[in-house]
Amino acid sequence: MSSNQNGNFIARARQQIFDLQRKRALAKRHEKIEATKDKTEAELFLDDAAAEGLDAKNPAHLAIILRAWALRQGQTLEGDETDWDRSPERDLTF
Repeated sequence: MSSNQNGNFIARARQQIFDLQRKRALAKRHEKIEATKDKTEAELFLDDAAAEGLDAKNPAHLAIILRAWALRQGQTLEGDETDWDRSPERDLTF
């Protein structure tokens, strides 16, 4: 093999490595932007919950906040047909 052919392989390998590094850098930047966006969205949601009088440190309020967040995210909530939020000593029937 001639030196010129080896140079071509080296140049192609160098370009491929550069392209892969660029793709990884773009993907990492995109992930960072998405994470920042998600964090900001969650912080704004918690601010809105606090404005509604909910305190995330109160377990009863936290349950409402978490369920509202799940609903907001379009998640299906299991247990809607059960009384998961009732304790035996407290009956909430009307």
